[in-house]
Amino acid sequence: MYVVRAHHPQKFTLAALATVVASASALTPIWEFLEDEHDIKLVNDPVMGGQSNSTYTNEEGVLLWNGDCEVVPSLKAPGFCNLESSNGLFERFPDATNAKNMVLLVKSSTPDYKGYKFSFAGDTFNPQFNSYKADFFVDESTPIDEATGFYRVDIPLTEFSNNWSSYTGEAIVKCVDDDSVCPSAKALKKIQQIGFWAEGVEGHFNLDIKGVYVDSDEQQVVQGGYCDATGELAFGIDDTAASVGLPNAPADESLAQAVCCDDDFAAFPEPRYFYQEKKLFAQLDATGLNTFFDSACNLPVFQAPVGRSFKDFEEDTAEHGWPSFRGDEIIAENVEIRDNGDIYSTCGSKLGTMEKDEGLNGERACIDLVCIAGAEQ
Repeated sequence: MYVVRAHHPQKFTLAALATVVASASALTPIWEFLEDEHDIKLVNDPVMGGQSNSTYTNEEGVLLWNGDCEVVPSLKAPGFCNLESSNGLFERFPDATNAKNMVLLVKSSTPDYKGYKFSFAGDTFNPQFNSYKADFFVDESTPIDEATGFYRVDIPLTEFSNNWSSYTGEAIVKCVDDDSVCPSAKALKKIQQIGFWAEGVEGHFNLDIKGVYVDSDEQQVVQGGYCDATGELAFGIDDTAASVGLPNAPADESLAQAVCCDDDFAAFPEPRYFYQEKKLFAQLDATGLNTFFDSACNLPVFQAPVGRSFKDFEEDTAEHGWPSFRGDEIIAENVEIRDNGDIYSTCGSKLGTMEKDEGLNGERACIDLVCIAGAEQ
Protein backbone atom coordinates (compact mmCIF):
# COMPACT_ATOMS: atom_id res chain seq x y z
CA MET A 1 0.00 0.00 0.00
CA TYR A 2 1.08 3.55 -0.62
CA VAL A 3 2.66 5.39 2.26
CA VAL A 4 2.64 9.18 2.25
CA ARG A 5 6.05 10.49 1.23
CA ALA A 6 7.86 12.79 3.62
CA HIS A 7 7.89 15.68 1.18
CA HIS A 8 4.07 16.02 1.47
CA PRO A 9 3.17 14.85 4.99
CA GLN A 10 -0.03 16.89 5.08
CA LYS A 11 -1.70 14.95 2.25
CA PHE A 12 -3.80 11.84 2.77
CA THR A 13 -3.10 8.62 0.91
CA LEU A 14 -5.19 7.16 -1.85
CA ALA A 15 -4.62 3.64 -0.59
CA ALA A 16 -6.96 4.26 2.28
CA LEU A 17 -9.70 5.08 -0.22
CA ALA A 18 -9.09 2.62 -3.06
CA THR A 19 -11.74 -0.08 -3.25
CA VAL A 20 -10.82 -1.76 -6.52
CA VAL A 21 -7.63 -3.79 -6.76
CA ALA A 22 -6.35 -4.61 -10.23
CA SER A 23 -5.36 -8.17 -10.97
CA ALA A 24 -1.72 -8.67 -11.83
CA SER A 25 -1.33 -8.90 -15.61
CA ALA A 26 1.41 -8.99 -18.18
CA LEU A 27 2.11 -5.49 -19.46
CA THR A 28 4.53 -4.57 -22.21
CA PRO A 29 7.01 -1.92 -21.00
CA ILE A 30 7.30 1.16 -23.19
CA TRP A 31 9.36 3.35 -20.86
CA GLU A 32 10.86 2.46 -17.49
CA PHE A 33 13.47 4.42 -15.59
CA LEU A 34 15.91 1.92 -14.07
CA GLU A 35 18.35 2.62 -16.91
CA ASP A 36 19.13 5.96 -18.55
CA GLU A 37 18.04 4.80 -22.01
CA HIS A 38 16.14 8.03 -22.71
CA ASP A 39 17.13 11.46 -21.44
CA ILE A 40 14.47 13.52 -19.67
CA LYS A 41 13.74 17.22 -19.85
CA LEU A 42 11.39 19.58 -18.02
CA VAL A 43 9.48 22.33 -19.79
CA ASN A 44 7.84 24.78 -17.39
CA ASP A 45 5.77 27.62 -18.94
CA PRO A 46 8.54 28.67 -21.35
CA VAL A 47 6.81 31.76 -22.81
CA MET A 48 4.61 34.75 -21.94
CA GLY A 49 5.95 35.18 -18.41
CA GLY A 50 4.70 31.83 -17.16
CA GLN A 51 5.39 31.07 -13.50
CA SER A 52 4.74 27.33 -13.28
CA ASN A 53 7.65 25.29 -12.01
CA SER A 54 8.51 21.65 -11.38
CA THR A 55 11.45 19.41 -10.47
CA TYR A 56 12.09 15.69 -10.60
CA THR A 57 14.47 13.11 -9.21
CA ASN A 58 14.98 9.46 -10.06
CA GLU A 59 14.94 7.25 -6.97
CA GLU A 60 15.70 3.62 -7.78
CA GLY A 61 13.86 3.72 -11.08
CA VAL A 62 10.87 5.80 -9.96
CA LEU A 63 10.54 9.40 -11.17
CA LEU A 64 9.42 11.72 -8.36
CA TRP A 65 7.88 14.74 -10.09
CA ASN A 66 6.68 17.68 -8.01
CA GLY A 67 5.61 21.16 -8.93
CA ASP A 68 3.08 23.95 -9.08
CA CYS A 69 0.97 24.88 -12.06
CA GLU A 70 0.45 28.65 -11.83
CA VAL A 71 -1.66 31.21 -13.65
CA VAL A 72 0.15 32.94 -16.52
CA PRO A 73 -0.39 36.65 -15.75
CA SER A 74 -0.60 37.75 -19.39
CA LEU A 75 -3.16 35.04 -20.20
CA LYS A 76 -5.02 35.04 -16.87
CA ALA A 77 -5.16 31.25 -17.17
CA PRO A 78 -3.12 28.36 -15.76
CA GLY A 79 -0.02 27.36 -17.69
CA PHE A 80 1.72 23.99 -17.64
CA CYS A 81 4.60 21.84 -16.45
CA ASN A 82 5.84 19.09 -18.72
CA LEU A 83 8.17 16.15 -18.09
CA GLU A 84 9.11 14.34 -21.28
CA SER A 85 11.74 12.37 -23.17
CA SER A 86 14.18 14.92 -24.50
CA ASN A 87 14.85 14.10 -28.15
CA GLY A 88 11.57 13.69 -29.95
CA LEU A 89 12.99 13.51 -33.46
CA PHE A 90 15.52 10.73 -33.05
CA GLU A 91 14.46 8.56 -30.12
CA ARG A 92 12.63 5.27 -30.46
CA PHE A 93 10.39 3.46 -28.00
CA PRO A 94 9.03 -0.09 -28.38
CA ASP A 95 6.22 -0.72 -30.82
CA ALA A 96 2.71 -0.31 -29.36
CA THR A 97 0.79 -1.34 -32.48
CA ASN A 98 -1.41 -3.89 -30.71
CA ALA A 99 -2.16 -1.71 -27.69
CA LYS A 100 -5.69 -1.47 -26.30
CA ASN A 101 -4.70 0.97 -23.57
CA MET A 102 -1.75 3.04 -22.51
CA VAL A 103 -1.05 2.05 -18.91
CA LEU A 104 0.67 4.23 -16.31
CA LEU A 105 1.91 2.88 -12.97
CA VAL A 106 1.96 5.89 -10.65
CA LYS A 107 1.43 7.18 -7.11
CA SER A 108 0.31 10.61 -6.01
CA SER A 109 -0.10 12.50 -2.76
CA THR A 110 -2.22 15.15 -4.53
CA PRO A 111 -5.40 13.28 -5.56
CA ASP A 112 -7.33 16.56 -5.75
CA TYR A 113 -5.18 17.81 -8.62
CA LYS A 114 -7.12 17.31 -11.88
CA GLY A 115 -4.73 18.66 -14.52
CA TYR A 116 -2.73 15.55 -15.36
CA LYS A 117 -2.28 14.63 -19.01
CA PHE A 118 -0.23 12.00 -20.82
CA SER A 119 1.08 12.32 -24.37
CA PHE A 120 3.00 10.37 -26.96
CA ALA A 121 4.15 11.21 -30.47
CA GLY A 122 5.19 9.05 -33.38
CA ASP A 123 5.72 9.24 -37.12
CA THR A 124 5.98 13.04 -37.06
CA PHE A 125 8.53 15.82 -37.54
CA ASN A 126 6.72 17.91 -34.90
CA PRO A 127 6.42 15.71 -31.80
CA GLN A 128 5.65 18.59 -29.45
CA PHE A 129 2.47 19.79 -31.13
CA ASN A 130 1.51 16.75 -33.19
CA SER A 131 1.42 14.44 -30.20
CA TYR A 132 -1.59 12.46 -29.01
CA LYS A 133 -2.76 13.68 -25.60
CA ALA A 134 -5.30 12.47 -23.03
CA ASP A 135 -6.39 13.43 -19.51
CA PHE A 136 -5.87 11.05 -16.64
CA PHE A 137 -6.68 11.09 -12.93
CA VAL A 138 -5.28 9.44 -9.82
CA ASP A 139 -8.00 9.36 -7.18
CA GLU A 140 -10.02 7.04 -4.96
CA SER A 141 -11.41 5.17 -7.96
CA THR A 142 -7.98 4.30 -9.36
CA PRO A 143 -7.20 0.57 -8.98
CA ILE A 144 -3.97 -0.69 -7.47
CA ASP A 145 -1.72 -2.99 -9.48
CA GLU A 146 -1.16 -5.76 -6.98
CA ALA A 147 2.11 -6.83 -8.61
CA THR A 148 3.79 -3.46 -7.90
CA GLY A 149 1.67 -1.60 -5.35
CA PHE A 150 1.39 1.35 -7.72
CA TYR A 151 -1.84 2.75 -9.01
CA ARG A 152 -2.69 1.50 -12.46
CA VAL A 153 -4.11 4.12 -14.79
CA ASP A 154 -5.49 2.62 -18.02
CA ILE A 155 -6.05 5.16 -20.80
CA PRO A 156 -7.95 3.71 -23.78
CA LEU A 157 -6.56 4.77 -27.13
CA THR A 158 -9.94 6.30 -27.94
CA GLU A 159 -9.29 8.93 -25.25
CA PHE A 160 -6.32 10.37 -27.17
CA SER A 161 -6.46 13.15 -29.75
CA ASN A 162 -3.80 14.99 -31.71
CA ASN A 163 -6.11 18.01 -32.17
CA TRP A 164 -5.82 19.72 -28.81
CA SER A 165 -5.65 23.29 -27.56
CA SER A 166 -2.16 24.71 -27.06
CA TYR A 167 -3.66 26.88 -24.29
CA THR A 168 -5.38 24.22 -22.18
CA GLY A 169 -4.19 20.88 -23.57
CA GLU A 170 -7.82 19.77 -23.87
CA ALA A 171 -9.04 18.07 -27.03
CA ILE A 172 -10.63 20.35 -29.60
CA VAL A 173 -11.78 17.34 -31.62
CA LYS A 174 -12.20 14.02 -29.84
CA CYS A 175 -11.29 10.62 -31.20
CA VAL A 176 -14.81 9.32 -30.54
CA ASP A 177 -16.16 12.02 -32.83
CA ASP A 178 -13.55 11.92 -35.61
CA ASP A 179 -11.24 8.97 -36.11
CA SER A 180 -8.76 11.12 -38.07
CA VAL A 181 -7.49 12.50 -34.73
CA CYS A 182 -7.13 9.03 -33.15
CA PRO A 183 -3.69 7.43 -32.71
CA SER A 184 -2.59 6.03 -36.06
CA ALA A 185 -1.02 2.62 -36.52
CA LYS A 186 2.16 4.32 -37.78
CA ALA A 187 2.38 6.52 -34.69
CA LEU A 188 1.90 3.55 -32.34
CA LYS A 189 4.47 1.54 -34.23
CA LYS A 190 7.08 4.26 -34.10
CA ILE A 191 6.75 6.17 -30.83
CA GLN A 192 9.47 8.80 -30.58
CA GLN A 193 8.46 10.96 -27.59
CA ILE A 194 6.52 10.45 -24.36
CA GLY A 195 5.39 13.14 -21.95
CA PHE A 196 3.57 13.83 -18.69
CA TRP A 197 1.78 17.14 -18.16
CA ALA A 198 0.28 19.19 -15.34
CA GLU A 199 -1.68 21.59 -17.48
CA GLY A 200 -4.61 23.97 -17.50
CA VAL A 201 -5.44 23.48 -13.81
CA GLU A 202 -3.89 25.67 -11.12
CA GLY A 203 -2.42 23.93 -8.10
CA HIS A 204 0.33 21.93 -6.48
CA PHE A 205 0.94 18.42 -7.82
CA ASN A 206 2.96 15.31 -7.00
CA LEU A 207 3.31 12.33 -9.30
CA ASP A 208 5.61 9.36 -8.74
CA ILE A 209 6.01 7.44 -12.00
CA LYS A 210 7.17 3.84 -12.17
CA GLY A 211 6.69 3.43 -15.91
CA VAL A 212 4.63 3.53 -19.07
CA TYR A 213 3.23 0.29 -20.49
CA VAL A 214 0.71 -1.04 -22.97
CA ASP A 215 -2.02 -3.57 -22.46
CA SER A 216 -2.15 -5.39 -25.79
CA ASP A 217 -4.70 -7.49 -27.63
CA GLU A 218 -2.06 -10.07 -28.42
CA GLN A 219 1.67 -10.59 -28.23
CA GLN A 220 3.45 -9.48 -31.35
CA VAL A 221 5.84 -11.79 -33.13
CA VAL A 222 7.94 -8.93 -34.38
CA GLN A 223 7.58 -5.31 -33.43
CA GLY A 224 7.76 -3.20 -36.56
CA GLY A 225 10.68 -0.82 -36.33
CA TYR A 226 11.91 -2.79 -33.32
CA CYS A 227 11.84 -6.26 -34.87
CA ASP A 228 15.04 -8.18 -34.38
CA ALA A 229 16.86 -9.04 -37.58
CA THR A 230 20.24 -8.75 -35.88
CA GLY A 231 20.74 -12.33 -34.76
CA GLU A 232 22.75 -15.02 -36.46
CA LEU A 233 21.81 -14.95 -40.14
CA ALA A 234 22.68 -17.17 -43.09
CA PHE A 235 24.82 -16.38 -46.13
CA GLY A 236 27.46 -14.50 -44.13
CA ILE A 237 25.53 -11.26 -43.76
CA ASP A 238 25.39 -10.96 -39.95
CA ASP A 239 27.83 -8.06 -39.66
CA THR A 240 26.93 -6.11 -42.79
CA ALA A 241 26.33 -2.50 -41.75
CA ALA A 242 23.42 -0.48 -43.13
CA SER A 243 25.84 2.29 -44.04
CA VAL A 244 27.25 0.20 -46.91
CA GLY A 245 24.18 0.79 -49.03
CA LEU A 246 21.69 3.15 -47.37
CA PRO A 247 21.85 6.95 -47.14
CA ASN A 248 22.26 8.44 -43.65
CA ALA A 249 22.01 5.05 -41.98
CA PRO A 250 23.10 4.88 -38.33
CA ALA A 251 26.61 3.52 -37.94
CA ASP A 252 25.46 0.91 -35.43
CA GLU A 253 22.51 -0.46 -37.43
CA SER A 254 22.83 -3.59 -39.53
CA LEU A 255 21.69 -3.74 -43.13
CA ALA A 256 19.17 -6.45 -42.25
CA GLN A 257 17.70 -4.42 -39.40
CA ALA A 258 17.37 -1.31 -41.57
CA VAL A 259 15.92 -2.92 -44.71
CA CYS A 260 13.63 -5.47 -43.06
CA CYS A 261 12.50 -3.67 -39.92
CA ASP A 262 13.23 0.05 -39.82
CA ASP A 263 10.43 2.24 -41.23
CA ASP A 264 12.93 5.01 -41.90
CA PHE A 265 14.36 2.86 -44.69
CA ALA A 266 11.16 1.19 -45.90
CA ALA A 267 11.65 2.65 -49.37
CA PHE A 268 15.21 1.38 -49.72
CA PRO A 269 16.31 -2.10 -50.85
CA GLU A 270 19.68 -3.66 -50.20
CA PRO A 271 22.31 -2.79 -52.86
CA ARG A 272 21.71 -4.36 -56.24
CA TYR A 273 23.78 -7.54 -56.77
CA PHE A 274 24.42 -7.77 -53.04
CA TYR A 275 23.62 -11.48 -53.37
CA GLN A 276 26.66 -11.89 -55.65
CA GLU A 277 28.96 -10.37 -53.04
CA LYS A 278 27.71 -13.02 -50.62
CA LYS A 279 28.04 -15.82 -53.22
CA LEU A 280 24.44 -16.86 -52.62
CA PHE A 281 24.11 -19.50 -55.32
CA ALA A 282 27.34 -21.21 -54.31
CA GLN A 283 25.75 -21.77 -50.90
CA LEU A 284 22.49 -23.25 -52.23
CA ASP A 285 21.61 -26.81 -53.19
CA ALA A 286 21.73 -26.87 -56.98
CA THR A 287 19.93 -30.23 -57.17
CA GLY A 288 17.19 -29.81 -54.57
CA LEU A 289 14.60 -27.44 -53.12
CA ASN A 290 15.95 -24.47 -51.14
CA THR A 291 13.79 -22.89 -48.42
CA PHE A 292 14.32 -19.29 -47.33
CA PHE A 293 13.30 -18.05 -43.89
CA ASP A 294 12.29 -14.60 -42.66
CA SER A 295 15.27 -12.94 -40.93
CA ALA A 296 13.22 -11.59 -38.01
CA CYS A 297 10.91 -14.45 -37.03
CA ASN A 298 12.23 -17.41 -39.04
CA LEU A 299 9.00 -18.20 -40.89
CA PRO A 300 9.54 -20.05 -44.20
CA VAL A 301 8.62 -17.51 -46.87
CA PHE A 302 10.07 -18.74 -50.19
CA GLN A 303 11.25 -21.99 -51.72
CA ALA A 304 13.06 -22.42 -55.01
CA PRO A 305 13.25 -23.64 -57.63
CA VAL A 306 9.63 -24.70 -58.18
CA GLY A 307 8.39 -25.36 -61.71
CA ARG A 308 11.71 -24.34 -63.23
CA SER A 309 15.37 -25.31 -63.06
CA PHE A 310 17.99 -24.07 -60.61
CA LYS A 311 19.70 -22.42 -63.58
CA ASP A 312 16.50 -20.54 -64.45
CA PHE A 313 16.24 -19.32 -60.85
CA GLU A 314 19.85 -18.13 -60.89
CA GLU A 315 19.53 -16.41 -64.27
CA ASP A 316 16.30 -14.69 -63.25
CA THR A 317 18.05 -13.33 -60.17
CA ALA A 318 21.10 -12.25 -62.17
CA GLU A 319 18.94 -10.39 -64.68
CA HIS A 320 17.29 -8.24 -62.04
CA GLY A 321 19.96 -7.98 -59.35
CA TRP A 322 17.97 -9.33 -56.39
CA PRO A 323 16.74 -12.85 -55.48
CA SER A 324 13.68 -13.32 -57.69
CA PHE A 325 10.83 -15.73 -56.98
CA ARG A 326 7.83 -16.73 -59.07
CA GLY A 327 4.38 -18.23 -58.54
CA ASP A 328 4.48 -21.33 -56.35
CA GLU A 329 7.90 -20.37 -54.96
CA ILE A 330 6.06 -17.96 -52.64
CA ILE A 331 4.86 -19.68 -49.45
CA ALA A 332 1.52 -17.88 -49.51
CA GLU A 333 0.36 -18.61 -45.96
CA ASN A 334 3.39 -16.79 -44.55
CA VAL A 335 3.59 -13.89 -47.01
CA GLU A 336 1.45 -10.77 -47.36
CA ILE A 337 1.44 -8.83 -50.64
CA ARG A 338 0.06 -5.36 -50.00
CA ASP A 339 -1.89 -3.17 -52.40
CA ASN A 340 1.17 -1.03 -53.15
CA GLY A 341 3.21 -4.13 -54.06
CA ASP A 342 5.27 -4.26 -50.87
CA ILE A 343 5.87 -7.80 -49.62
CA TYR A 344 5.88 -8.57 -45.89
CA SER A 345 6.04 -11.74 -43.89
CA THR A 346 2.92 -12.36 -41.83
CA CYS A 347 4.92 -11.59 -38.71
CA GLY A 348 5.51 -8.05 -39.90
CA SER A 349 8.98 -7.69 -41.41
CA LYS A 350 9.44 -6.36 -44.93
CA LEU A 351 10.83 -8.78 -47.53
CA GLY A 352 10.80 -6.87 -50.83
CA THR A 353 8.39 -5.83 -53.58
CA MET A 354 6.20 -7.47 -56.20
CA GLU A 355 7.12 -6.38 -59.73
CA LYS A 356 5.16 -6.75 -62.97
CA ASP A 357 7.33 -8.85 -65.22
CA GLU A 358 7.37 -11.50 -67.90
CA GLY A 359 7.19 -15.00 -66.57
CA LEU A 360 4.87 -17.13 -64.50
CA ASN A 361 1.71 -15.09 -63.78
CA GLY A 362 3.51 -12.02 -65.11
CA GLU A 363 4.78 -11.16 -61.64
CA ARG A 364 8.09 -11.47 -59.85
CA ALA A 365 8.83 -11.20 -56.15
CA CYS A 366 11.95 -9.05 -55.95
CA ILE A 367 13.39 -9.87 -52.52
CA ASP A 368 16.17 -8.56 -50.29
CA LEU A 369 18.56 -11.35 -49.35
CA VAL A 370 19.13 -9.81 -45.92
CA CYS A 371 15.43 -10.33 -45.14
CA ILE A 372 15.31 -14.05 -46.05
CA ALA A 373 18.42 -15.19 -44.22
CA GLY A 374 16.71 -16.61 -41.13
CA ALA A 375 17.09 -20.09 -39.68
CA GLU A 376 14.76 -23.07 -39.78
CA GLN A 377 13.03 -23.59 -36.44
